Amino acid sequence: METTIFMSRVNTIYFYLLCLYAFLTPTLNNLTPLVLGLLTVCTIIDFKSIKLFIDKEKKNWIVIALPIIFVLLSLSLLYSDNTDVGWALLLKKTPFLLFPFALYKTSELNNDALNKIFKLFVLGCVFTILYSYIYVLYEYIEGSYKKIHHSKNHLVYFLNRLTYHDLVSKNRVNHSIYFGAYILFAIALLKTQVKLFSKKYNVIILNLLFITLILLTPLIIAVSGIVIFTVYHILKKKIFVKEIRLSLLKDNLKWAFIVFYIFIWKIEPHLEFFYVFNNLKYNLIILFGILFSVGVGQLVYYVFSYKLLKVSVISIFVLLFLVVVLQFIVPMNIDNYQLSNYTARIINNYTSLQIIKNNFILGVGIGDVQDNIV
Repeated sequence: METTIFMSRVNTIYFYLLCLYAFLTPTLNNLTPLVLGLLTVCTIIDFKSIKLFIDKEKKNWIVIALPIIFVLLSLSLLYSDNTDVGWALLLKKTPFLLFPFALYKTSELNNDALNKIFKLFVLGCVFTILYSYIYVLYEYIEGSYKKIHHSKNHLVYFLNRLTYHDLVSKNRVNHSIYFGAYILFAIALLKTQVKLFSKKYNVIILNLLFITLILLTPLIIAVSGIVIFTVYHILKKKIFVKEIRLSLLKDNLKWAFIVFYIFIWKIEPHLEFFYVFNNLKYNLIILFGILFSVGVGQLVYYVFSYKLLKVSVISIFVLLFLVVVLQFIVPMNIDNYQLSNYTARIINNYTSLQIIKNNFILGVGIGDVQDNIV
């Protein structure tokens, strides 16, 4: 009886730690390794869950791949020249080892408990977004930017502060793509878990998340967000009737317009605060962007099925694999590329593949990766 009471308390602590982890991930994610360690302790105390984990997941390569990667990284320390950097990077990779064990017990949680965890994650995203906007407002009121920037550049400065990396530069999650991924997951939760918030708050939070996602991310990810929004819209409704098709069309039009209107800021944010459609090229970008998004939405509406979704995902991964193979085989003169945000990534990927090619058997020591890329 005492053992049962003890394990009940351990499971309660485990649940509250999960809630804390969900909230901290998009807010103060530097604290998540500590929480992850405590989750692992709770899992180890419940030794029966470890046995169940091994019995159930020992043939699941997706689950056991993360600990295997961690073990291989640990072994690479043996032939790493820069062991100090290697140990630091290895500590950052400890979630690879802990995640499968720490999160296995989530399978025992009921829907109400999971919804509370999801709700805290969404609220964490909202909290960080509001903090980001409020900090920009504080900068404007505080006024120290006037000592650095000329008065004619003040508008440019604040328009840039509201987009891409600058918007989240004062947050713990200070990379726009990472935080954009959190927002995209929060949107998916709101579109599938209908009981998280009331309808009124659901709409407000969704609009806040979508606008921030668009401000944070490059165009391709913003468009991907619209497509995902379309798919979840259909998944949520399930029954294909005329009213739902019109509702989907309305949502597509609204979000496509917002995406491509704000994209004009990303092209040339110093024009004016509100774009007044006085540039033919930009008008065509907005028009064709809307047509593309609506076309994709209606196409998905007509032919959508789980099979299509599966085929699409597999096709994307096959395409990415072929791109990697081409970069692996075809020589590239990186000196011919003009430095930009995107070419830097192409060069970085190509260089990484060449390092793999030249060290194919054992790879490079974990502490030497950055030096080899440079």
